[in-house]
Amino acid sequence: MDLSRELVVAAGDASVALTVPAARAAEASFDAWVREASPALLRFARTTRSVDAVDLVQDALVAVFTRWSRLSEPGAADAYARRVILNSHVSRWRAWGRRVSTVDPAVLTAAAPAGAATGSGEVLLAHQLLAGLPTAQRAAVFMRFYDDLTYRQIAEVIGCREATARSYVHRALTQLRTQLDQEPPS
Repeated sequence: MDLSRELVVAAGDASVALTVPAARAAEASFDAWVREASPALLRFARTTRSVDAVDLVQDALVAVFTRWSRLSEPGAADAYARRVILNSHVSRWRAWGRRVSTVDPAVLTAAAPAGAATGSGEVLLAHQLLAGLPTAQRAAVFMRFYDDLTYRQIAEVIGCREATARSYVHRALTQLRTQLDQEPPS
């Protein structure tokens, strides 16, 4: 008799599946948290430039599940999951070495669907500019402006002081502004 069940959470165009023993699956609060947090965690994982964002979220869900009873403070599970995603990404990056894949923007523009939005050029530019930031700065900018986290919450996720989180965001914005000023007008 199989005493496990599979919990599948859809987030946009990807889904995250987690198989858990039936005895622990009774934790309705964990199930509810997974349903609520998975889309945001997947969006966060995609900022790592990693093709395996779903795997990073899966690792984070497993890690949170094993420590669920100790993550009782509000927001603790979210912060812990983001930290696991960030650490997993850095670990994979170190293990595989730094591999840079460059794509000619003309190829991406030519491959865009015929009915693509007129703002797709700005979206592509934003992705390119953000991809040029170091991982910690990119994560800090994402958490500050996309997830609307405070600097204190960002510092907890990244594992640094609040002043360092502010510095990451400030330096990233300075670098982005500089790069935007250098971009030739289209």
